[in-house]
Amino acid sequence: MERKQVPTKLFYCAAKELTKSEIPAFTEQSLERLYKSAESLQVLQGDPPEFLYFNASEDPEKSMHMVIGVPARDHCPPEGDFFFMETLPFECISVDYKGAMSGIGQAWVDLVEMVLSEGYLLGNQGREVYREWISPESEDNVTELQIGVGAKRFKQ
Repeated sequence: MERKQVPTKLFYCAAKELTKSEIPAFTEQSLERLYKSAESLQVLQGDPPEFLYFNASEDPEKSMHMVIGVPARDHCPPEGDFFFMETLPFECISVDYKGAMSGIGQAWVDLVEMVLSEGYLLGNQGREVYREWISPESEDNVTELQIGVGAKRFKQ
């Protein structure tokens, strides 16, 4: 577990209001198209893609705002329903999750429990940074999970 501040980043993005069960379909529909568009615009930076979640909940039926972003080196008029977005500095606690996507939900639960047990107050944003990607089923995937924090309580 590491506390860090992620600096401002520029992304080329696709976004949608969805539930957790809709994430795989949205990713499948959007990610390849997003990369092709970024390559066509010549803005692709080369860093790994990131999934940004806003207002996520433990309730799998509650909708959240999801953004799939590929780091961009510059912005220009976007194509189709894609857009450019610059994030603000992001204070977070991060851990690396190694394994298949089928286990990432439990990794998030474990991270939240660990962060709360350390006295942190959660923000409304989480991120997944795909450091090493092989396939959804691969146990060799490495995904950095980042959960936003706003403050830390100290116990006396």
